[in-house]
Amino acid sequence: MLPHIDLTHQLLLRRATVTILVTPKSSPYLDPLRSLHSREHFKTLILPFPSHPSIPSGVETLQQLPLQALPHMLEALSGLHDPLVDFQNHQQPSDLPDVILGSSFLSPWINKVADAFSLKSIYFLPINAHAISTMWGQEDRGFFDELETATTASYGLVVNTFHELEPELVESVTARFMTHHRVWTVGPLLAVKAGVDRGGSSSSRQRKSWLDPTHGGANGGSCGGLGDKRCAFHMGHSVPDSGKLARVLADSVKDDFPERVRLMKLREKGMEAIQEGGSSYNNLDELVAEMCV
Repeated sequence: MLPHIDLTHQLLLRRATVTILVTPKSSPYLDPLRSLHSREHFKTLILPFPSHPSIPSGVETLQQLPLQALPHMLEALSGLHDPLVDFQNHQQPSDLPDVILGSSFLSPWINKVADAFSLKSIYFLPINAHAISTMWGQEDRGFFDELETATTASYGLVVNTFHELEPELVESVTARFMTHHRVWTVGPLLAVKAGVDRGGSSSSRQRKSWLDPTHGGANGGSCGGLGDKRCAFHMGHSVPDSGKLARVLADSVKDDFPERVRLMKLREKGMEAIQEGGSSYNNLDELVAEMCV
């Protein structure tokens, strides 16, 4: 959810008017946006979380569930379709949005809502083009097949990467999986008032400091929902002995260490992309303009 909040912040900075559909227990995540933007431009539509037999009462986020519960969460969230349509039916035509922007992972059903009201549907993927290509390039994609179908049928796709990081893969995703050219790379999306409470226990300052230099922010959020202990467990299988680890760490902080030099250059390019005149900055401008046409 956090990358979606960061994207919303960028849209609001460009004077778009945004209404976010949210369930009650996820609403506090939006407080940073409420504190930064006026009620005139930032609004919320709070709908009850749909009940599901495999999700305990009171649970509304994946952070509270094992990863195996993801399909159940997707099924539950699809229950927001009818309440959203009902809400839209009670709006004046002039109050309807120009576009519905949703998550490919969590709401592959927004095309249906958009079509019902002759609106544009745009999907957002908080991962980079390499991850998209890998995910959709598998022969046995399981439930990812529905996500790809919905995304490729939408009006456009927003990706949390920057063009200079992986230009060939961005072009490949556009050519292989989309039926049009409307793919906007807008990353690395910077956090809105990031802090220890930003994403609960799984988004500590330590993890933020690790994500920044190693990924340039382009993959920030891809570990969302995984607790610190679980990440540590999975990484622990290949931990070297203490002497070797000390040598590796000592080499890694040298200014001429090849991997460090490469990563620092990528980080610089990422920061340039989000500055005024940069590729991601311009793409965000183009996205807002396209949403309002």
